[in-house]
Amino acid sequence: MVLRGIVVEQGEVRAYFEDIVNTRMVRVAIGETVARGKITSIGLDAVEYEHAATTTPGGPATNGQRTLVAVGHDLTGKAVEPESNSSAAASATTGPVMPSGVEGLNPNDPNLTPEQRMKLRRAMELKK
Repeated sequence: MVLRGIVVEQGEVRAYFEDIVNTRMVRVAIGETVARGKITSIGLDAVEYEHAATTTPGGPATNGQRTLVAVGHDLTGKAVEPESNSSAAASATTGPVMPSGVEGLNPNDPNLTPEQRMKLRRAMELKK
């Protein structure tokens, strides 16, 4: 999951994450669950993500640890390069995966939803 944008919709702040494994966008608000944790706050260009308490064998215990996730970073706080935003299998065979639902969209249409604008922006990044 990579944070792609933060918007204000109908008076509420929402964060948009790209699920790079399933090539879809996920919209969340404060207190909602994403992956194995939840969003505790949303700022102008970052969210605070609280990891669920886990004790994975061989992995670190998270114990509700919080991470500041900036736009363009994953839930661990690490920056994600545009070329690596696809699954390993997809990148090994076909390269980055284009977002679905951008075919036929006019980038100058003032009625585009925030999700559509983010998908178009992502498609433009992949074409570079």
